[in-house]
Amino acid sequence: MLKIGPLTRKLGEEGVLKSGLMVSLAGFLGLALAPLKWLAILSVLVFSTGNVLLQPNVTSLISKQTRSGQGTAMGLNNSFQSLGRGIGPLWAGFAYDIRPTLSFWTGALIQLIAFISSLRVLNGEASVPETVEARNSPI
Repeated sequence: MLKIGPLTRKLGEEGVLKSGLMVSLAGFLGLALAPLKWLAILSVLVFSTGNVLLQPNVTSLISKQTRSGQGTAMGLNNSFQSLGRGIGPLWAGFAYDIRPTLSFWTGALIQLIAFISSLRVLNGEASVPETVEARNSPI
């Protein structure tokens, strides 16, 4: 059984989130490349482990980093997760008709983009727009 708390205390939420993205990426790549059934099963376990690392930390970081409208931010997170659970299987079925491993390659690409984005955002490289107050000025 994987315990997230001790790992989060050791690596921090950002570290566990980045690790989860990389582990999920490895699982997707394993699924795309697995020539044998047992390797595919192992890849599913790797992918699932990545998601176990990822989900609690995403929720926690959103909760902690939201300055106002925490309920709105959490609701948007849930909405995007639901959207992914709806669009993902539709895409996977369509992609399977094109090539059986295309959905796994797509998933790996999305995880890679998310990982690169997390490096920028969580390391403070991405700029967050400052709130600017509107002034009434004569035209």
